Amino acid sequence: MIGGLTWLMSYLLVTSALVFVYYFIPNTKVEFRAALTGGAVAGVLWETAGWLFATFVVKSSQYAAVYSGFAILIFFMIWIYLSWLILLVSASVSFCSQHPEYLGVQDRSLRLSNRLRERLALQVVYLIAQHFRRGLPGWSMTDFCKRFDVLSEPLARILRAM
Repeated sequence: MIGGLTWLMSYLLVTSALVFVYYFIPNTKVEFRAALTGGAVAGVLWETAGWLFATFVVKSSQYAAVYSGFAILIFFMIWIYLSWLILLVSASVSFCSQHPEYLGVQDRSLRLSNRLRERLALQVVYLIAQHFRRGLPGWSMTDFCKRFDVLSEPLARILRAM
């Protein structure tokens, strides 16, 4: 039971440290849920990779001393590479869990047909005229994006054309 608790605590400590890193280090506001997702992925991958590396180092002592020294050096460099890869992949997971709208942006921006672009342009012109007539402040790009539930790229193309 103590061995299992020790194993679980190592995973929890690494995961909580990485959640802290993903929540406080970026130069932007990160939701705790997104930091927790990225930290959990990173913690599990990091501890598992560390366990595999430690197992290899222990098993490599059975080989000849010269060959195991070279193998440990090579696997240490692979460990450094995997550590950075784990950090970057889990940071991407954290970003994608906070901003799922950025997944497949290219696919959604290319699907506006001429008919949809005309319809969106007419709705934009109507809303601008309606606000102007009532004396309300102008629309921003974010307001239009929220109103029509569309990405800013196709809307910016339409506004530039108008």
